[in-house]
Amino acid sequence: MSPAASRREVPAFRRGGTQLVVEVCVDGELYIRIAGDGIVVATPVGSSAYSMAAGGSLLATGTNTFVCTPLAMHGGCAPPLVVPDDREVTIEIDPGHGGFDLEVDGFLVETEAHRFSVSSEQAYATLVVLDGSRSGLAWLRGRGLISDSPRVVARENQELHVRRET
Repeated sequence: MSPAASRREVPAFRRGGTQLVVEVCVDGELYIRIAGDGIVVATPVGSSAYSMAAGGSLLATGTNTFVCTPLAMHGGCAPPLVVPDDREVTIEIDPGHGGFDLEVDGFLVETEAHRFSVSSEQAYATLVVLDGSRSGLAWLRGRGLISDSPRVVARENQELHVRRET
């Protein structure tokens, strides 16, 4: 498979009704072997999409990291792993009889490969925000993807109510 560049995310996920077995290594060191629906590797820009929906960490814009998030893991313990972008993540997939699909930024990539290396390429793209539009955390809060605990909101509303009465 020829190299593919991603600005957001690279998910590998099961195609049929069977689980994938995925092995994840960082710089040659085994992190985890999982059985489940797959894995997604995301950049800071992509971490607020599929990875976050699967319970992955939200990476702050401008950090030099990416996150590896297991998808619907069946047993074991493998929290999402945040990796510095100067490291190489190797993913090996045993697709079982159902096969798997690989996407790069939402586009299906046809491949027969079962082993992939993920690494960062500096200055691949620059995110441009025009007209004072919100981005980053403010944008995620505005869309409701990040929200405060209901208890905190209730306390804040109660404090506002008390201030109005005085």
